[in-house]
Amino acid sequence: MPEMDGIQAIMEIQTMQPQARIIAISGGSARMEKAQGLETARRLGAVAVLEKPFEVDALLAAVDAAAA
Repeated sequence: MPEMDGIQAIMEIQTMQPQARIIAISGGSARMEKAQGLETARRLGAVAVLEKPFEVDALLAAVDAAAA
């Protein structure tokens, strides 16, 4: 993302909408391995995390978890 990374985006979303249900998706970045980024997203409150590439069934399960 051009203006902030996913972790920064999660923190900003939580500030603006604390009740937001976040699904984090990562393929990694130059600054952080995807496993590290997804674990950080989970610690910050993401209700589901997906590592790219992922199967459609995994995405549907994540959406179900976020909707619950």
